[in-house]
Amino acid sequence: MYKGEYDKAYLYVNQDKKKRVSLFRKSKWISYARYLWEEHNGKIPDGYEVDHINNNIDDRLENLQLLTREENIKKNSNRKR
Repeated sequence: MYKGEYDKAYLYVNQDKKKRVSLFRKSKWISYARYLWEEHNGKIPDGYEVDHINNNIDDRLENLQLLTREENIKKNSNRKR
């Protein structure tokens, strides 16, 4: 699907000192989690986004799931900070 189509890859450390990867394709940045999901499962349906099951920036495929925006907000509002 996306192999070889990226203009840039960007590795950075966020405020929580977690490593993040974003990919730049056709004037748009996408997260590495989104890239992984789509490479293994196909296009993400409209209205869904990739969620990290363990609420940690852990981009292993088994830690990714699709949720609607509303489900993701609800899930994250219930977690302890």
